[in-house]
Amino acid sequence: MYMKKKSRIWLLLICAFSLNCETIYAQNETLTPFQYNGNWGFIDNEANVVIDPVYSNITPSWDDPFSENGLAAVEANGKWGYIDRNGETVIPFKYDYARKFSKNGLAAVQIGENVSYIDEAGEVILSNISKYAGDFSDNGLASVSNDQMISGYMNESGEIVIPFGYDQADEFGDNGLARVGIDGGDGIEYGYINESGEIIISTSYEMMGLCFDEEGLVCAEDENGKVGYFDEKGNIAVPFQYDNGGIMFGFRCGLAPVSVNGRWGYIDKEGETVIAFQYDQAIPFSSNGLAAAQIDGKWGYIDRGGDFVIPPQYDWADMFDEDTAIVEMDGKEGMINAVGDMIVPCQYDSIISTISQSEWVNCSLNDDIKYINRKTGTIWKYEP
Repeated sequence: MYMKKKSRIWLLLICAFSLNCETIYAQNETLTPFQYNGNWGFIDNEANVVIDPVYSNITPSWDDPFSENGLAAVEANGKWGYIDRNGETVIPFKYDYARKFSKNGLAAVQIGENVSYIDEAGEVILSNISKYAGDFSDNGLASVSNDQMISGYMNESGEIVIPFGYDQADEFGDNGLARVGIDGGDGIEYGYINESGEIIISTSYEMMGLCFDEEGLVCAEDENGKVGYFDEKGNIAVPFQYDNGGIMFGFRCGLAPVSVNGRWGYIDKEGETVIAFQYDQAIPFSSNGLAAAQIDGKWGYIDRGGDFVIPPQYDWADMFDEDTAIVEMDGKEGMINAVGDMIVPCQYDSIISTISQSEWVNCSLNDDIKYINRKTGTIWKYEP
């Protein structure tokens, strides 16, 4: 890996909530999870408590725990059900587990061992499919496993359309490709298939990106430990010649970090070196055109020309999210803006982003949890 810590703007929080308010919240209202005494609730952008912290769990989601239909799966008293953004129970709490609704309006639920699928009214559409079945992709296919935990894909009628044959079968992307894996005895090796089950990239790579990036490329590591990129047709787009690279993130803002002989730089989608190999470590560019890079043991932020615009001074630095980034100094974490101003002082044990649209981040110090607005620096803590 090319980072001291895994980039936490990509981490999922498992959370839960309840509601006690009269305001009717719009379907697209962003609600941020917060924690109190081990339970979870939700606040709006103004830190008004919309849902009290009484639910024990929620299906994890980085973008929004609520589906496009406005429903979220939550757990209370050991059972799962679905509520709307105002906390009203829409589908009763009777499941042993429940997942977020897919765009086709179906959600995987479990009573006992097997998974079934329900619609937005709670009616069972597909019954007792398997002990494991995944969410439907936008193309209407979902991974499903047999009793031997070998996976294939089914359609919305429950018919197996891609035969069982994989030890891992991930969701299909917008490009109609899905990562699959086969365990040959020394661990899972990955490749990609299309919607017809045809192999696009052979299952022979121990490390491979979960999805294709914005350039339509996916990173992989070959048997010699070298990193390169495939395009969506399965052709090698960037030769396997780098020691390390963007397995998790791929290309962002047209560039990808890669390393040769212990030094990191950036390449374009043709494999041309754009920023010279000069850094101790480097991570992908954020949407604001800045990337964290380390030199002489300290992290700062460079522009697309490779010049430091925020000087290297941090012990660790994360990607920017909403023009703020988490940084660490002397073992404590804080947040800066895109010009390097300290928005949140480096005084917390940890800072974790919540969901992607939220202005609030989770900050903890000596097990005391607070929430800070990433734009204003306002501190909020739940008071029952």
